Amino acid sequence: MERKEFVEACLRFLKESRNYSSLDDEILRKSITFVLSSEMPLMKKLDKVKSTRSKFFKEVLSKAKARLRKQALVYFPSEAKSPSLKERKEIPEPVLNEISRINPRRFVDLGCGLNPLFFPYSRFSVERYLAIDINKQIVKKANDFFQSKGIQGEAVAADIKAFNFDEVFDVAFLFKLLDLVDDSGHKKAEMIFTALKAKMIIISFPTKTLSGKSMTFSRRTWVEKMLSRLKHQFKIIETENEVFYVVSFLGRAN
Repeated sequence: MERKEFVEACLRFLKESRNYSSLDDEILRKSITFVLSSEMPLMKKLDKVKSTRSKFFKEVLSKAKARLRKQALVYFPSEAKSPSLKERKEIPEPVLNEISRINPRRFVDLGCGLNPLFFPYSRFSVERYLAIDINKQIVKKANDFFQSKGIQGEAVAADIKAFNFDEVFDVAFLFKLLDLVDDSGHKKAEMIFTALKAKMIIISFPTKTLSGKSMTFSRRTWVEKMLSRLKHQFKIIETENEVFYVVSFLGRAN
């Protein structure tokens, strides 16, 4: 089976699942090709594949699903009761107070989920709220919400790792995101952080596991080391389910 034919066959199988049907085709293709390209033993078997029933085909499909799952790119209904997968529905008051200090007007929310539906727009003079998520259903829901409420917002279906970061914002949200963008190490997470042009970047991480148990170490020392190495001042705000790192760049121009 040719590589392109193999990728498209995997894509069709993913699209038949309700967990993946709402994702953009290109996102799914990237997951499949990543598995093929990163694992040479799999590549060597590709030209021997004759059927989607083969053990090799199922192996690649399984690895592609695992990659999507790890990156939190798919919402799994069976896990909806997990505390770490529940939507926040509101930003904690101490975090909002930090945001208020810079009188922001332009926001970007990467890996937004349903956050745009619960942001307190009336508290700020919002000129632009850009929401990025790869789930097309979430993007549509956010855009419908913006239109119905007359909010200057836009939701876009995109992979944040391939997103164009040239636009300048006052506040950038990276909620429960940076843990999920790397397969190993934190190079991609740092690239996303350093590529953002914003006066304030707010990073958050869950403090509970999927089973609802509190993590032994809820703070992310790698983030603190990264920020210290980059000589950025930051403030830590901890809540019951989440820890926030508020990083300010007050010298940045609009």
